[in-house]
Formats: sequence, structure tokens, C-alpha cells
Amino acid sequence: MKHKIHLIPAVTFFLILFYTVVIRARPLTPGVVSNSFAIAATFIIGLCFLLGPLSRLKPHKFVPCLKYRKALGLCGYLFAAIHAAGAIVLEFNTIASGENLYSIISAIFAFIIFTVMTITSTGKAIQKMGYQKWKRLQRTGYIAFFLVLIHFTIIEKGVFVSRQLGQVLFAFVLLVLLIRILIILMGKKEAYKPEEFHEVHGIEKPE
Repeated sequence: MKHKIHLIPAVTFFLILFYTVVIRARPLTPGVVSNSFAIAATFIIGLCFLLGPLSRLKPHKFVPCLKYRKALGLCGYLFAAIHAAGAIVLEFNTIASGENLYSIISAIFAFIIFTVMTITSTGKAIQKMGYQKWKRLQRTGYIAFFLVLIHFTIIEKGVFVSRQLGQVLFAFVLLVLLIRILIILMGKKEAYKPEEFHEVHGIEKPE
């Protein structure tokens, strides 16, 4: 199952591309492919964030799934990076326009946070930073996720969220954030001890 987990991002991307091109009858252009990567990235990264709160609500069911978070998160980050590169190359004039300023700023800050999270997603980084400090850093990902919500909500004056897929994505991101807030308000603690972190998350432990 661990190796097959990469199928989830791939299938998500192709389903979104299929929906856009076949069902919505949009032409298969590099821009459409780039945007499909962005939407898939948001769903995959959101799934990673969702597994954390769910593991606190239903430990026996979802704690075993935490070992897939790193692989999913790296795929989500890769998809986001592909979209970022594609947007710069293909749509620079659009993203550089004044009306998209706040949307692009939010995307840049989100991408910076996700980059830091990705760089520090190793056993050596956890050992060097200390578990608690590393954990606080990883939780800034929810801020980045909120910035992603702002990005696709206001870009091009809300064109994306006026579409069905945009509304589904908006609802999904909002759900992930609200569940996280609910877990905080409920005071639910992690279902494993700090010393069990590496084993639970499938992250190598330095010698």
C-alpha cells in the first residue's frame, strides 16, 4: 500500500483534467494542465492536513494512515511547484496584473511555507530542530492552506469560484480548516507519544 499511495495524486490529477477537458469541454492547453496540477495539489495537501485531526477523533482508524502523509505531501508540493512554474511561464502578464496582486502575494507566501515544510520533512531536520519546534513549524501549513484559499478565491475577480469545481474546492478547503479549528476547541490531543512519531509517520530516525 505504501508504494501504491502515489496513485492517489496521479488519479486525482487525471480526474480533474478529464473533468475539465471532457466534461467541461475546455481545450487541452498547457494552461489547463497547469491549473489542473494546482487543483490536484490543493486536494492532496488538504487530505494530508485532514488526516491529522481525523487521527485525533478516530485514532484506531486514522493513525495507521499517518504514515502516508509525507508521500502525499511531497506529491502535493510537486504539483504546486509545477503549477507555479507553469503560471510564471504561461501566464506572467495575467498574474502580474494589478487586479491579481493580493492573490499572487498570498500564493507566494503559501508556497514559501510549503517549501520550508518540505525541506524540513526529514528525520535529520526533526532531530536538529527538536520535535516540538518542528511540530510548530509544520502547523504553519494551515496558515499556508488558508492563503491558498484566498489565492484561488480572489484571483481574476473570483472567476474560479464561480465554477462548480471551484466551489467544490472552496468547500473542501474550508472543511479542512474548520475541522482543524474544531479539534483545537475540543482539546483533542495527539493519539501517539512524541517518541512514537517516527514510526507512526514512517519517517526515518537518524542514528
